[in-house]
Amino acid sequence: MGTFFSILTVIVNQTFTDLTLEQILLSILCSNITNLAVLMTLLSAEQKSGFKSIFKSTPRMWLLFWTMFHGASLIFCPWMRDVKTTLILWLPLFFSGAFAAIVFGPIQDRIVWARQKRKHASTRKI
Repeated sequence: MGTFFSILTVIVNQTFTDLTLEQILLSILCSNITNLAVLMTLLSAEQKSGFKSIFKSTPRMWLLFWTMFHGASLIFCPWMRDVKTTLILWLPLFFSGAFAAIVFGPIQDRIVWARQKRKHASTRKI
């Protein structure tokens, strides 16, 4: 899915915007890095008691994810601050970040494994 949307992003860019190929490739890279960073941040925040009320609602979770993703994209890709460019590329760029899911899975597994190992070790001491 990430490959398809990355190619779609390049095609849409060449058709509707005036960004260079370098800018669009940097946007795709930024999208992937941002997706991974936001996923890791939300996974960490989900464990904190103060944030648990936010994560009870799926729409709130997606709104938070989208806000963080879009904010980071605007910071790291200044050309995305143009309203026309953002409106045209937001969906293809968002879904081109699916490569982050490939990396996120093993990272999340490792985090869960370490958490379970600590919990198991703490229960054995008692």
